[in-house]
Amino acid sequence: MRIAHATVATASWIAALSLIAGCTTTSTPLVAGDLPGSDRPVGEMLLADGSADGQDGSGEAPVPGDAGDAGGGDGAADPQGDGVEPSCATGAECVSGVCVQVPGGGKQCAIACVEAACPEGWECRSVVTGGSDVSLVCLPQVERLCRPCEWDEDCRPEGLDTGDLCVDRGAAGKFCGTDCSAGQPCPQWYSCQVVEPAGGGRAGGAKQCVRLEADCPCTPAYEQAGYKTTCYRENPYGRCLGERRCSDQGLTDCDAAEPLQEICDGQDQDCDGQTDDGIEAPECVKTFGDKVCKGPNVCEGGKMVCKAADPGTEVCDGIDNDCNGTTDPEGAEGCVKHYRDADGDAYGVQGDWRCLCKADGQHAALVPGDCDDAEAAVNPAAAESCNLRDDDCDGETDEPDASGCTEFFRDHDGDGYGVTGDQKCLCAPMGEYQAAQTGDCDDYNAAIHKGLSEYCNGADDDCNGVTDDAALDCTLYYYDNDNDGWGVASNAKCLCGPEGKYTASNAGDCEDNNPAVSGGQPEVCDGTDNDCNGETDDNATDCKTFWADKDADGWGDDHDTACLCKPKPPYIVSKYGDCNDGDKTVNPAAAEKCNQVDDNCNGTQDEGAGGVGCQNWFYDGDQDGYAVTGNMKCLCQPDWESKYTTKQTGDCKDSDATVYPGAPERCDGQDNNCNTTSDEGEDGPNCRTFYYDGDSDGWGNDANVKCYCKGTGKYTTEKGGDCNDSSASIKPGASEVCNNQDDNCSGEPDETFPCRTGQSQQEECTKCGTHSRSCANCNWGPWGTCLNQGACEKYSTAACTDGCGTRTCSSSCDWGSCAFTKDPYEPNDTWNTAEGLGTLKDGATTKTVSNATFHSNGDYDRFYVNVEESGSLVDWTMTLSATLSGVSGSHTMCLYYDRECDGGVDHTKCGTQSGSLTVKTDDLDPNWGENNDGCIDIELYGAWSCSKYTLQLTLDP
Repeated sequence: MRIAHATVATASWIAALSLIAGCTTTSTPLVAGDLPGSDRPVGEMLLADGSADGQDGSGEAPVPGDAGDAGGGDGAADPQGDGVEPSCATGAECVSGVCVQVPGGGKQCAIACVEAACPEGWECRSVVTGGSDVSLVCLPQVERLCRPCEWDEDCRPEGLDTGDLCVDRGAAGKFCGTDCSAGQPCPQWYSCQVVEPAGGGRAGGAKQCVRLEADCPCTPAYEQAGYKTTCYRENPYGRCLGERRCSDQGLTDCDAAEPLQEICDGQDQDCDGQTDDGIEAPECVKTFGDKVCKGPNVCEGGKMVCKAADPGTEVCDGIDNDCNGTTDPEGAEGCVKHYRDADGDAYGVQGDWRCLCKADGQHAALVPGDCDDAEAAVNPAAAESCNLRDDDCDGETDEPDASGCTEFFRDHDGDGYGVTGDQKCLCAPMGEYQAAQTGDCDDYNAAIHKGLSEYCNGADDDCNGVTDDAALDCTLYYYDNDNDGWGVASNAKCLCGPEGKYTASNAGDCEDNNPAVSGGQPEVCDGTDNDCNGETDDNATDCKTFWADKDADGWGDDHDTACLCKPKPPYIVSKYGDCNDGDKTVNPAAAEKCNQVDDNCNGTQDEGAGGVGCQNWFYDGDQDGYAVTGNMKCLCQPDWESKYTTKQTGDCKDSDATVYPGAPERCDGQDNNCNTTSDEGEDGPNCRTFYYDGDSDGWGNDANVKCYCKGTGKYTTEKGGDCNDSSASIKPGASEVCNNQDDNCSGEPDETFPCRTGQSQQEECTKCGTHSRSCANCNWGPWGTCLNQGACEKYSTAACTDGCGTRTCSSSCDWGSCAFTKDPYEPNDTWNTAEGLGTLKDGATTKTVSNATFHSNGDYDRFYVNVEESGSLVDWTMTLSATLSGVSGSHTMCLYYDRECDGGVDHTKCGTQSGSLTVKTDDLDPNWGENNDGCIDIELYGAWSCSKYTLQLTLDP
């Protein structure tokens, strides 16, 4: 990349309450060139005093190049020299290559900012002006950091890519960040973080200045523009989208709805874009006489709809019409005859049939006429076959031209081949029609027919129209032009005898015009392919041996030779013995070096003393890594056999491997580490643990031990466990006395007494209360008074004083709420969970509900009954009466009639009053001659009561 100017400056950073003018470090390059225009304003200017106005009070920011501009640029963008940058439409019209939208409308060429700072209200940014050239130019500053956004373009100057992104802050929304990938500092309350862009920008992690607090503040400019962002509320039910915007009260709360569990009401409670989804479908029923159909109660159109089938008479429709568990039984309406078809050929036995809706077992054929129901291949539609049976049930067996017949040709001479054109299709051979194939050219000679081998006998044995061609006993003759007895391999014929130039029995002549060259000639070094093997002078009888020399060191590879008439790379030398023909420094004449290589090819690496690059190795008799000074050899590597193996000296006893400089000192009476002293130091092999015994009581401190060969200083005892090493009377085994001390080092003071002086105990007493006692002179005193008692004893019960049922005392000794005796008919919240009360038939049939209780004004009891008309003729009238008794206070009862139980309401009657209540429907049989069977749904609710009520239902004709 070519840099147009020295890189010294970058964009300043704009915070909500401060502006840093000028250029500091290199910014992220902007993509520019022909920058598109836009009717959208660039943005509000933020000046040093926090206002949005220009310096001259005109409402516009100063334009680079105006009089008084401190950063007038390098003059390259001002050809007139009057200090005003020219207006432009595209970057191609500007020296800087950048045409920028300016505050107040219009576009002008951007000025360079390499040698001088930008004017107030502008910032120095690096811009890619075309190809890979980069320039530093002044661009208008606008306030965008932490602004609510939806897209990356909301956070950037018009038409430029500054690297600033719209950052997703989760449920709180999306807010603008600023690029900090080049190490630019972030304003106070912000940090440079790696984020995933939210506004359709660059892929992968990007570094942005992001506010540390969850919410961004709204500046006056943000409030005036009403900037907004998308937010959401989320819980286990789903996620609902909403909006937050900048107002005069700051950033508004997210107005998204709270996701709720879906209910059947035609609304999308969980905000997943679907209404009434995921709602459980409980079971419901429909009845007709004694027929009952069950199905799911599903949510449709915001209401629960019973999808049970309508019970009725069984017909052939693939449905269990009467819901008795059997679909389309035998004899159902619309059934057809099905004949027994044991062999499954679709044809059945004439007199064995059942009337069915569909095939059942062997009764599956719709057409009779099978003469053999044990064989599927035998039926009226079958083709006659050659099988010794009547396949098509027509009374004949294996008639001529039956399926599977074979064409037999006339074969007079009985050789198995017949005359073409004279044949019959039969199930078996008959008369002279015995041959299954044609090809006999002489039907009176059994030794002549198609398929026989041709022989050199003057006859056309195989009937191919040619005599003695490709005879089985023919001889292969090669073309031999020079009559040397060798023919051309690619030119041969199999003949009954020599013919023309086809006279040679041997092939392999590569020069058929020269009788001295053929496959039988020996190869010699004469430049000719004498033996016709395709190579010249190969394996010549007078060849010489050459060895391969691939590394050109003059020595050949023992295992790679060739017998040649003359040298041929790599076979070019007559000396051999090279053990590495890929390295010219390795050969029998090379000097041995210390390099782990067999340089002289004698079969040994780095052998002998005094080799090139050898080092001094000392004799280590006990092989402990240290040697006695003076006994050494110069070797390429250690000689383990002769024990010249170490480069370290200073061993004071080379016959003992436990003695050497730096060896651990052992408790063995000798100087192991060669420092002229024995058994000194600590933690050596075979050392013993000695405890520090400060009070000289024979017991040491467990936390202060050392390992010595023998006792040293205060480390004199090998018994630990002293819990107070400053008092000789305190030690393991001492007698415990009442002094609040651990005299015997057991871990507990005064543990042989009932308690420790000053100790106290607390215990629960009646009704969750507590009492306590104290220890004096190592003995417990009496229990004190029971304090802080609750209202009752745990888990006791009592009758409710202001309601029905009982209440229970909690684990914290407080009375729980009154538990009412539950209504046996609850819960009855929907039609299919309402209590079913069987069937009511007309004629003053009654049903009674008793022992039920109302618990509150919101408590519903619901029941449903099936209604049936009876008698040979349907009735003229039919009404239902429901009487509620045994209650006080106001109650409401509603009767809903559903004719045919199809889920709809065809008649409604309700009533409300205090005390007993009777509700009677209108006539449910308004049209004489119609069947008005249906379902009645009864709903009742009323004032709170502990008393039981009675509900009696009566169906009147």
